[in-house]
Amino acid sequence: MESLLPFLFLMLFHRARTCPTPCTCTLLGTGELHVGCSSLGLHTIPTLPDSTVSLNLQYNQLTTVAPGSFDKLRNLRTLQLSHNPWVCDCDIVYLKHWLEDNKVNVMVEEVKCAKPAHTKGRAITQLHGNEFPGCNPSRKLDCSGYFQRFMILAGIALLSLLLMAWLTWCSKRLLFLIAKKPL
Repeated sequence: MESLLPFLFLMLFHRARTCPTPCTCTLLGTGELHVGCSSLGLHTIPTLPDSTVSLNLQYNQLTTVAPGSFDKLRNLRTLQLSHNPWVCDCDIVYLKHWLEDNKVNVMVEEVKCAKPAHTKGRAITQLHGNEFPGCNPSRKLDCSGYFQRFMILAGIALLSLLLMAWLTWCSKRLLFLIAKKPL
């Protein structure tokens, strides 16, 4: 039993070191972690341990989630995101898709937009693609440069053909004159 004590101490110390500041972490069962980051005034999501199974981010100042923030949390079972001033613009699309793709215990109807005005009070998962204007702008191609290059190349090709035709005519004419001239 005494030989397990240092191992348990090291394990708890390691878990404490991986707990993001200023959050609090509680070690559950088999090394799983509950990370509590509620009511801390957070503007960004801290780097979270891979062993996180429960995450509370309620009552902060979160407006968006950086792409990839939740991707490594493969064991996450509970996520609390309500009561944050979510800005539902192009930057929220990652969170919307992540919530739709991951079957995590989240009260998605409580994750509501604060801005812009046309989305205020609506659940993020209830937004549709057309409510994110400008997120995937269709790129307008400026073809004027290509057209000018094409016209120059076409002109050069046409001049080359005319030059080749003239040289062919001249060589045939010269051969005809040589063949016609008596020796």
